[in-house]
Amino acid sequence: MIMDKPNIYNYSSFNSYLNDWVDLNRQKRGLTLGALTKELSLNSIAEISNVLKGRRPVSDRILSRLVKLIGFKSEEVFYVNLIVEIDRNVNKPFIRNILIDKCSHFNG
Repeated sequence: MIMDKPNIYNYSSFNSYLNDWVDLNRQKRGLTLGALTKELSLNSIAEISNVLKGRRPVSDRILSRLVKLIGFKSEEVFYVNLIVEIDRNVNKPFIRNILIDKCSHFNG
C-alpha cells in the first residue's frame, strides 16, 4: 500500500507527525484505524489509538513497523528516532532540549 506522507523534517514530535500522517491518509486514501491496525499486525486498535492520543509513547515494535509502512528513506530514519526520543522524554527537559537541538541541524 502506497501512502502519502508529510515532510518529517517539519516536525519535532513523532506523535504530531503520526496524527497528521493518519489524517492525511484517512482523507486521501480512506485509511481507518482498523486497516492501520491490520497493516501493522497489531492485536487491537487500542495499541495504535493510545499512541495517537498521546496516552503511550510509540513502542520500538510499532515504530519499526510504521517506519516500513510509511516508507521513510534511510536518511529520514535517524531523524524519526530523534523525535521519538523527544516524545519519550517529555518529563526530562534537559534531555529534550539536547534532542531538539540535534533536530535543528536537519533541514530535509
